[in-house]
Amino acid sequence: TQDELEKRFEYLTDLVFPAVAEKSADTQRKMIDKFNRTHRILEFPPGSYVMAREELPDGKLSPKYQGPYKVMKRTSNGTYTLMDKTKNELARNYAPEQLKLVTQALDAPSDESYEVESILGHRLT
Repeated sequence: TQDELEKRFEYLTDLVFPAVAEKSADTQRKMIDKFNRTHRILEFPPGSYVMAREELPDGKLSPKYQGPYKVMKRTSNGTYTLMDKTKNELARNYAPEQLKLVTQALDAPSDESYEVESILGHRLT
């Protein structure tokens, strides 16, 4: 009957729908927290130097990262365009998860030099 339908509708709108919405929001919060714990959101400024992870390494002992490469720009979909030492743009873009920031280019000349005066704690002396 119409009266039973109205009571059922009132029951759904007052009790069931808010409970479902609360449970859904709680589940969504938990999913966001889990994602944030397991994923790093990385951004590399243009001009910084990065090492790129090799997708298919040549062997077990081959290096995992190649580079250093210079970051040219970030594309609209979040990947990065890189430039190698010869000032050529790499053929593909890299996702932030495939990159590791390095403090300076490894081929950059350094003004600092050190000279060892003496070795103090060696086993043979």
